[in-house]
Amino acid sequence: LGYRNVRSMNGGTLAWREKGFATDSK
Repeated sequence: LGYRNVRSMNGGTLAWREKGFATDSK
């Protein structure tokens, strides 16, 4: 998916949610 965002766990998860990715897996 968006592994590039994974680099920033803090901003990564937030960005995913904004896009519409339901990632409950922290």
